[in-house]
Amino acid sequence: MAGFGRRGQTSENILVHSYLFDLGELCMKQARTLDDREFRRVLDHIASRSHAARNRAMLLMTFYGGFRVGEVAQLRMADVFDVEGKVKPEIQLDGERVKNKHARTVFLSDRLRKELSLYRTSLKVLGDQLPLFPTQKSPERGIGKAQYDYAANEKKGARAFNQALDVLRTVEVLKKLPESYKRIGHVGESMGGSAAIWLTKPYLYSEYIRLFAEQAPAIQANAAIYAGCFERVSTDRFLPIRTYFLNAELDNDTPAVYCEKFSDWMNSRGGNATFNTLKGQHHDFDAPYKLTKAPKAENPSECASFIDGSVRVWEKTGERFAMTADGYRDFQKKCVRSAKEAPVTTGYIETPFTGFKEWGDFFLKTLGAP
Repeated sequence: MAGFGRRGQTSENILVHSYLFDLGELCMKQARTLDDREFRRVLDHIASRSHAARNRAMLLMTFYGGFRVGEVAQLRMADVFDVEGKVKPEIQLDGERVKNKHARTVFLSDRLRKELSLYRTSLKVLGDQLPLFPTQKSPERGIGKAQYDYAANEKKGARAFNQALDVLRTVEVLKKLPESYKRIGHVGESMGGSAAIWLTKPYLYSEYIRLFAEQAPAIQANAAIYAGCFERVSTDRFLPIRTYFLNAELDNDTPAVYCEKFSDWMNSRGGNATFNTLKGQHHDFDAPYKLTKAPKAENPSECASFIDGSVRVWEKTGERFAMTADGYRDFQKKCVRSAKEAPVTTGYIETPFTGFKEWGDFFLKTLGAP
């Protein structure tokens, strides 16, 4: 989570997301994550803490190499160092270690290779199959492993509702920073887009009070990018937070038609939503990889349902399922299709910054130009 404001001024606009954007740069093709001053502050903080060499290298892998956190966590020494201990010019990531199961090659810059070479000198134990970034307790244990199995994640609490709670807690922190952030927005993609929907529901805020014994902070703008708008509830009510749905015309994972329908549903029940479709685009239209088919990703595109009391109604067939754990499993078994049966098409066509201008313009208009 990070800020959305002009550098060198008291920032009044902030965007809660995994990147830091300057409002003045949003309409450009590429928005930078952190400026040099902010990045140095992060590195200085890391240098002052334990395990600085490891943590610095992990951060630089994401910043200079474009690795996802889950990819960094799963790297082995053999992925990075050759038999002579030198840093390889590229790293091969197989599909099992990459989101949506797309194998990819990451080319390392000279700067990053130099940093990794320096990091290697800090390692006390070396071995091809040892984690590149071990824990402090054992060189045989990595810092963690990302799990992109949504069903497994949900069992551990990684649901859109909990993501929305995390956003509110982050907003609470941001409001206490010396930068005096005042107008705050959130953008979420895919499941994060579902979290964006939760941020407009009064129930989330009542649960926040119950869990944390304090009022939840407010956000002023909200964007849901290729969100999964699969579930409507008869008791739905929404807060008038300005919410922007940005979907892909050809999305066969989270179809745009569901979010178009959901935005109307929100507006009829107190919400303030607008909807836009990117013509000719697919799911993950701003991904770091080109358009491809996900060989192992399950397809939930037929799972739209309507919940009324103790019953879930499958919109495709009208079939009814009990609102129980067993009922949900039965529903998922019927509506979710395998990658072999209905492969998901995902990735960018011309640029990985597809959609940036659209949601950037929304935040510029909603939060105000710097």
